[in-house]
Amino acid sequence: MEKISLHRFGRNYPTKVEEERTNLQNIRDVIQKAWDTEIKCYEMGLKQEVIHPSLLTNLSQRIFPYHKSCYLLLDMYLCVEGEFLYKMPFCISEYARRSDGIVLEEGYLPNSAYAIWSSLIPTYRARKTSEALSEAERSLRIGYENMTRDPSDTIWVPSHEDPLGSDFSFLTKWAIELEKDNKRWYTCSQCQHGVVSDADPSDDCSSEHHVTKFYYGLPLFETLPKGQRTKILLKLLKHSTSELQRDHRLGRAVLLAMIEYKCFDGEEGVEAFRYFLVTIQSEFIHDCDGACQDREEDDDDSDTGVNHWKKFTHAISRVLQWGFRYFTEKHVLVLDTFFKDVLVSGGWEEANDLHDIVGWNDDDYTMAKDTPLDLISTILEGISRLNYQFRFRILELLKLKYRNAEINDGVNDELYSVVRSHLNCTDALVFMSASILKSCPATPVTETIGSLLTTGLVLSTIDSLHEYEWYLNESIEGKYIGSNQKDHIRPLFDATRYADTITFASGSFEKRLNQFRDRLSSLHPGHKLEEDDIILKLFLSPAPVSVTTVVRGLFLRQLVETNEVGCGYGDFILWSGGAISPLDPMLYEHNMNFPNTAGYDEEILEDEIGDLLTTSEIKARYDLSMLMLRRSWSLPWNPSSHDSFQIPFRKAVKTVALVAHRHGFPLDLCLLINSYLSREWWPDQRAQCWSYDCQIDDLGEYLQCNEEVFEHTTGSHYTHFVPTEISQKIIKCNGCKVAYACSKSHMKEILHEGHLRECRCPPMRIPNGEDLELCSFYLDETTEAACSDLIAPDIEHDGNGMEADDNIDDGDDDDDDWESIGSNDDGLIESKSKTAIVLKFFENKAYKVRKLEEHAFANHYAE
Repeated sequence: MEKISLHRFGRNYPTKVEEERTNLQNIRDVIQKAWDTEIKCYEMGLKQEVIHPSLLTNLSQRIFPYHKSCYLLLDMYLCVEGEFLYKMPFCISEYARRSDGIVLEEGYLPNSAYAIWSSLIPTYRARKTSEALSEAERSLRIGYENMTRDPSDTIWVPSHEDPLGSDFSFLTKWAIELEKDNKRWYTCSQCQHGVVSDADPSDDCSSEHHVTKFYYGLPLFETLPKGQRTKILLKLLKHSTSELQRDHRLGRAVLLAMIEYKCFDGEEGVEAFRYFLVTIQSEFIHDCDGACQDREEDDDDSDTGVNHWKKFTHAISRVLQWGFRYFTEKHVLVLDTFFKDVLVSGGWEEANDLHDIVGWNDDDYTMAKDTPLDLISTILEGISRLNYQFRFRILELLKLKYRNAEINDGVNDELYSVVRSHLNCTDALVFMSASILKSCPATPVTETIGSLLTTGLVLSTIDSLHEYEWYLNESIEGKYIGSNQKDHIRPLFDATRYADTITFASGSFEKRLNQFRDRLSSLHPGHKLEEDDIILKLFLSPAPVSVTTVVRGLFLRQLVETNEVGCGYGDFILWSGGAISPLDPMLYEHNMNFPNTAGYDEEILEDEIGDLLTTSEIKARYDLSMLMLRRSWSLPWNPSSHDSFQIPFRKAVKTVALVAHRHGFPLDLCLLINSYLSREWWPDQRAQCWSYDCQIDDLGEYLQCNEEVFEHTTGSHYTHFVPTEISQKIIKCNGCKVAYACSKSHMKEILHEGHLRECRCPPMRIPNGEDLELCSFYLDETTEAACSDLIAPDIEHDGNGMEADDNIDDGDDDDDDWESIGSNDDGLIESKSKTAIVLKFFENKAYKVRKLEEHAFANHYAE
C-alpha cells in the first residue's frame, strides 16, 4: 500500500509542477489562438452554410458547430435572423432573439431543445431522457420525407410552446441516468455479473435503451472516435460559454456528454482534462451584471439565464465527480498546478514565511474578492465527492471480494485500481491544502476555500456514514455530519467520546475491526480481514499524518468555518481514528470545535430528554467532554488504557512485566505495581509548545517537507508531528499540567494569549473533587441531591498557572472586575435535564469567572 505523503510523487515534484504550469500556459495560448481565428472568420462574414441536410457534405472544423454530426446546432442563428432561407424545425423564445442582427456582441444566442437533444444525446438514452421530444420527432419525419429541395420549401417550424423548442427537461433526466450508471458501476442490475467492463454503454443488458433517432441522414455523434468526440465537445464548451453565445444549457449538455463518453480516461484523457480546466477558467462568469434579470423573473424555479448558469456550474462539479473511472497521478499533477495558478491569478503568491500571512488582514480582502471563488468551490466540491465516491466503491468491492471462498481476480484488480485512485484524490486535496496554507491570508474567500478542502479531507477518512447518498446529492454546508450518524460516529454532544479513547485505548483496534466487519455483511467465514493490507491501512488505521497535519493547519490558521465544513477539529481527529489527548491546545478552542447553532439550516442537537440545545448548552456539553477527558487522563494505569500512555511509560510497563515473569511474581502484583506509575515520570511525545508562533513554525517545517523532523508512522494508535528537540527542554504549566512551552519566553506568550484567564478553570485544570462529582453525576454514578453543591459559585480564583520562575511575569489579577455570582436557580436540581446542571456548573466555575469571549489566539488575529 502506497503511503499518502508529499513525497509519494518523488522529490522532483516541484519540478514537475513547473513543467505542468508550462503545459497549461501552452494550452491557454492554443485555445486563445484557435478562438481568435474563429472570431476572425465570423468578422469576415464566414458562417456554416445552412442548407438542406441531404445536400450537406461537410462542415468546417474551424467554426461552430465543428462537425456535421452537430449540424442542427446551427439553429442558434435564428436568434439573429428572424427569417431563414431553409428553416429548421426549432423555435426559440422571442426574448432570446437579437434584433440588431450582429453576432459578435455580449448577450444570449441559445439553441433549441431539439437541436441539443438530437446532436449530443446518445441513441441508447434518447427515449429515456425525453418521451416528448421522441413523439414530436415523429411529426418531423413526415414533414422531412415530404419536403422537396426547392429553396422556397421549408421544414415545419413549431410554436413557442412546442417541446422541440422549449422542453429542456431532458437535461435533468440525462443527469439522473448518468447518476444511476455511476452507482451501478460495480454490478449490472440485470445480470449481477459483478464489476462492469469497459464496454460501450449501448451494450447494456436492458434493451429499452436502444431507440432509433431521426437524424436527417447525418452521422451520429456517438459513432465518432473518442479523441475526435472529445475535441468537438471542448470546442462546443468554449463556444457555448463565450460572450458570443452564452448558452449555458448547451454548455450543460456538453458537460453531461463529457461524462457520458468518459473523456478524461487514459492518456488522452489527461490532456483533455487540461483543456477542460483551462476552458472553464477562461469563460467562467465571476461577476454577474444582472442584465438578464431585466427581461426575466428572479425565480429559482423559473427558466432564466441565472438558473441556467447555476445548473451549468452544478454540472461542472458533476463532471469531476462522475467523469473519472480512475484518477491517476497525472490528473493530480494537472489539478494541483491549475489550483496554484488560480491562486496566483488572485494575487496570492507562495510566502517564504508563514508568519507573513498569519492573521486577518482587511487590506487583502479587496484582492481576495476578485478571486474566482465560485470556480474553485465548484472544482473542490466535485473532487471531494469523487474521493468520497472512490472510498464507497472500495467498500463495495471488498464486499464482492470476500463474499465467496475464492477471490475473484477481476474484482481484486479493480479494487487496487480504485484504491490507487482514492489515494491520488486524497493527495490532490492535501497538495491544494498545502498551497492555500502557504499562500493565502485568512479572509472570507480563503475561509470558504479552506472549508471545502477540509470537508473533502474529513470525508476521505470517514467510512462509516450511515447513508452514502447524503453527501453525494446534498451540500454539506449548514449541516452537522454527526447529527444523523449516531449509530456510526460519535457526535460532539456525546460527553464521553473523548474519554473513551483513553479508557479503552487498548481495544480500539478490535472495536474498529468488528465495526468494519459488520459493515461488510454476508462475508465468507474463511477470510481474515485484519490481514488485508487495504483494510488495515485505509479503514483500521488513523488518518495519514499528511491529512491530519494539513487539516490541523487549516483550523489553526483560521481558514475553516465550522458552519460550512460540517464538523469541528475534534470531530475530525476522533472520527478518523486519530490521537485524542488533553495536551492538544486546539481541543480547548470552542470556535474550532463547534459552530454557533444559528449557522445551521436545521435544528440538529438535542439533549437526553429531547430538548434542543442552545449554543451555550452545546458549549457546556463540549466542555464536559473535555472534563471527562481530563478525568480519564488522570486515572491510574490499567490494561485497557495502556495504549493511551506515552511510549517511555509503555516500555517501563513492559520492563516490569518481564522482570515479574522472570522472578515468578504474581500477575496481580505486577498490575498493582503498574497502577502506581505516574504519567508525569516520563516525557510525552505528544507534548507540544502551545505558543501560536511555535505551532505556525512547526506547520511551516512540515510544508517544507523536512523528513528529518517529521516521519510517517502507522504502527501506533497515537501518531503526532512533534519536533524532537522540544520534548527535551519543554516547560509545563504548573496550574493545568497540560499546557507546554518550549521556552520561558513562549510560556509568557501563552499566558498573555489567554491561558492566564483559562488556567485552573474547568476543564483547564487538574480535575478536583467537584469536577469528579459532576462527571459521576452525569454518568449516573451519584444522585442529583449529591450534586447540589456543584453549581454553587466560586468566590476565589488563582490566575497564576505557570511554572514558578522569577523571570516570568504572570500579570496582575484584577479581582475587582470579577462579579459576584448568584446561587443556583430554584428547582434546578429537580430538573430532569442534566444539561441544565452542566451549564450552571460551567457558568459558575468558569464562564462568569473568566468572562471568556475570545479564543486563546485572538491577539494574533487582531494584529
